[in-house]
Amino acid sequence: IAGLHSFKQKVILIAGGYDKHIPFDVLGPEICVHVKTLVLCGATADAIEKALRENAREEDLPEIMRCADLAACVQTAYERAGTGDIVTLSPACAAFDCFTNFMERGKAFKKLVMALPE
Repeated sequence: IAGLHSFKQKVILIAGGYDKHIPFDVLGPEICVHVKTLVLCGATADAIEKALRENAREEDLPEIMRCADLAACVQTAYERAGTGDIVTLSPACAAFDCFTNFMERGKAFKKLVMALPE
């Protein structure tokens, strides 16, 4: 939530990961206010989407995309982004479903972003 409050405009958010069985109900309304496109992956994708749908009006929901892995998330976010858009990786979850830790996930994210065409 703090990350979403860091930007003045709506962002493209990449979120999801390992399920530590934490509630996402408070995240749902914040996503509706601060996110224009939500790109989900990992074991928590269903829980995050459910929290959005249960805690917001349908017309307030951002576009919701599902991806198989981080590489697909980065590609989808890239394809959805326009000039001036902000894409942020703020997964709200642990990385243990695909990575050893958050540092490894961050390095993988940076490598994927750096490989995108300009």
